[in-house]
Amino acid sequence: MKGRPIDELVYECMFPRPKSTDPVNFQGLLQRQLVPEVRLETQAFYGHLSSQEAKYPGLDYSYQPHRNRLSRYPWHRRLFRAFDNLRLTESEIASLTKWEGTRWAKERFEREQGIIIRDTTADEIEDWVEPELRTPSAPQAQRAGVDDMEDIQQEDGREMEENEIDEDMDEDSDMELQSVGIELNERLRAAVAQREAGNTATVMDEEWEQWLKDAVEAGGIPFLSSDLSPNANIPGTRPESESAASNTRLMNAARIGQWNRIPDFLQSMVRQNLEASSNGSSSNAAPTSLSANNTSSPSLSRPRGKRKAAI
Repeated sequence: MKGRPIDELVYECMFPRPKSTDPVNFQGLLQRQLVPEVRLETQAFYGHLSSQEAKYPGLDYSYQPHRNRLSRYPWHRRLFRAFDNLRLTESEIASLTKWEGTRWAKERFEREQGIIIRDTTADEIEDWVEPELRTPSAPQAQRAGVDDMEDIQQEDGREMEENEIDEDMDEDSDMELQSVGIELNERLRAAVAQREAGNTATVMDEEWEQWLKDAVEAGGIPFLSSDLSPNANIPGTRPESESAASNTRLMNAARIGQWNRIPDFLQSMVRQNLEASSNGSSSNAAPTSLSANNTSSPSLSRPRGKRKAAI
């Protein structure tokens, strides 16, 4: 028993419930939709229709690359979907696809004219060779050599940058070792020694005192600005009476147990003065100075006879 025609099966698969605007049969679909899309694809692929190959492209609807090209158009996508749903064989597809631009039209023209239309589509595409079996051509080898040289130059550039960074770090380290703080520490310790020897007019260091004054007044030293007024004693710049008032405030805070108002690095000295005053061992001696000058360097305010720490 002979089955139903393939074109009817394909049409029913594409249009299970036809509308009034749909083609009435497969031939109507072919003339209205499929052939115009073939012409568009041929024009887009070759760019002209002047050659025999462009006039007879020989599109094979079973060949996947040709199907990929034609699948860019909506009606061909629906056609290929119907082929797949019906599971048509290559011979069945070939018996159906007999229209302009197909493989059938090309083969018929070649038989009638006695010529062969050569397919130039893959002329610039080389045969596939496994990567491990490929031999580089002269331009590729030359390019590979250039790439290697560029890689070497880039590597050398990175090494030079790293060396420059290391040299900069070494220079920075040397600068840190030669800090001005060492010389300043020696000057301040010498000035403290003069003051402890009884020369109260000795100026600690004019530049350091000016910096400390500016920092306190600008609020850059919070633990000083919270306990000392902007007129706090800075040796060489503020009256001594204000320093005494500051010392009194700190001692009073220690007597009533408000140690949170005293900076941590001053608490040990305040305790020593508090014990000395309570024991009466130094009733005739003035308490150790807690001026703003000494707050910046706790080691300068320690009792005599003890080793002074570096500022």
